Amino acid sequence: MKCKSGKNRGKRNACLFLGILSLVTVVLCLSVSCNADRRKAQKYEYGVFLNADRTAVPKLKNYETVVIDAQYFSKKDIRKLHAGGTKVYSYLNIGSVENFRPYYKTYEHLAIGDYENWEEEKWVNVADKDWQEFMDTLAGKLKKKGVDGFFIDNCDVYDYAHKKDIFDGLTVILKKIRAMGKPVVVNGGDIYVTAYQSRFGSAADIMTGVNQESVWSRIDFTTKTFHTQKKRSGSISASICRHAKRMEWMFICWNTRQTIN
Repeated sequence: MKCKSGKNRGKRNACLFLGILSLVTVVLCLSVSCNADRRKAQKYEYGVFLNADRTAVPKLKNYETVVIDAQYFSKKDIRKLHAGGTKVYSYLNIGSVENFRPYYKTYEHLAIGDYENWEEEKWVNVADKDWQEFMDTLAGKLKKKGVDGFFIDNCDVYDYAHKKDIFDGLTVILKKIRAMGKPVVVNGGDIYVTAYQSRFGSAADIMTGVNQESVWSRIDFTTKTFHTQKKRSGSISASICRHAKRMEWMFICWNTRQTIN
């Protein structure tokens, strides 16, 4: 799940549909004014808005926790969200390089393969020390903006290139980010995370939670539409949820869709 909006950013229509865990219960009042106040005060629990930029700040305040691409937000923007009681996680893509990023040309040579269904990005060699250092630097800049945590994407590069140096490269990057003292939620990445857990017994030094996409819905990339998830895939996601609970990770799944428009 990696979409952006605006000039020179990837266009992913499917990503306009955003996952919300649950709605805060609204107590109905008899008076119209009371109902209006209640609607105004309610907050959604969780939203992922990777196509949003700073113009969306007023709407993002309607969420208790949001995932945004903080590269497109300022420290002041994040401070405004905090003032409204919103916790901010920043998206950080450590396993692929996207052609709409200002640093694409610098690291394009590290590409190791095409990313199926996402034409604007390529899997990246996370074993490369320059890439590892860049990810550490970028995460540090996001931390200075005041983000509350990190939403890490594309650890699935280990599924694409199932090699020791890729495993070790991901580990180096994640340990450095985790050492910053912020929560780290890994999006998917079950092959890598399971291998790490099996090898070391705990993943506490690389992550604090896991986000699982496509629990209740799936994307048809041919038509770029959403459909109800197939039963087998749903069962796999449920298994991941149970494992996350055993490991005492924060587990987030997307079960409905909503746009920020």
